[in-house]
Amino acid sequence: MYETEMDSPASHDQREKQRIADGVELPTIVNNVNLSALTTTGVALGWSKSPGAAFKRLRWREYAERNSVPILRDGELPGHRGFGEAHTGDSWPENVAPPAEGSD
Repeated sequence: MYETEMDSPASHDQREKQRIADGVELPTIVNNVNLSALTTTGVALGWSKSPGAAFKRLRWREYAERNSVPILRDGELPGHRGFGEAHTGDSWPENVAPPAEGSD
């Protein structure tokens, strides 16, 4: 995963909902389903790659230590829902680009 310096404590979900409320962005609607009403996690589909020069690599261990949470809870498998205590709901902080679903 990657991170960038950002003063905002907002999550990907909070930021998307704010952009829609401000009229900057339209809701994503597919087959009459408003996907924007669901939680925007910040997790992309496919393979992870660097989101750009402003981002630096962030290791799972570093993120866990910084947020004082275990990398995995007992009985939990690795996945995008890890570190639940370290972010809002199922949405990652806006300054973190979590690994994509197709990533190892």
